[in-house]
Amino acid sequence: MSADDIRQTAKVGFRKDLNWVSLPNSFPFGKWGDSREWVENMAAMVYYVGRSQFDGSRPTPEWFIRTCGVIDASWRGFASVKNRYKCLLFHDVDALPAHVAVDAYLGDLPWAEARDIYVGAHHDEVVEGLRVEAFEMAGAEAAVRAVYFTVGDLETRSLVASYNYAFRADGMDVLVRSTFPDLGLVRDALPVLDEFVRGITLSFGGDAGAGAGADAGA
Repeated sequence: MSADDIRQTAKVGFRKDLNWVSLPNSFPFGKWGDSREWVENMAAMVYYVGRSQFDGSRPTPEWFIRTCGVIDASWRGFASVKNRYKCLLFHDVDALPAHVAVDAYLGDLPWAEARDIYVGAHHDEVVEGLRVEAFEMAGAEAAVRAVYFTVGDLETRSLVASYNYAFRADGMDVLVRSTFPDLGLVRDALPVLDEFVRGITLSFGGDAGAGAGADAGA
């Protein structure tokens, strides 16, 4: 790889019409000096994108407090995880969001070798899986989706579903990881997660600021 490889300038972009909140590593972040104001604004944005723009309604105080708590707890829980992009994807404003992490790598390994690394189940507690299947994605040279299950709570033996997506495009590999601690949400949330992944774009050099990057918020 040469020092002037344009792939070094790669930026990942995401669809603006889906309901997601970017999780920063620390504050200050963008125009937000601290987490409190950011959390409240993100909760309001979640409701506007997910419901208010369609019916003109306003969130109840109970909904607002609960959603602020979810966003704040998620940010604090993932602040030390250094994925390139981290976000909460809301498929329904009244349900728990999916935690999504996105990373991009130079696609220099043979795809078969890279794919096995990206979709592997990296947990000793795997109780079912790994299931790997082809994933339809326009513009990608190759794409897969994998799922496996781990135990989330040892006392209740509740399961957590983990989905890993990997695709190669424009000389880059993009890896998307998401977890569902409530399996009851998977049926409705998975189609939205699929569309989130399909909406990921890559831009380079002078075009690297053109996409909807994760700094955009919800």
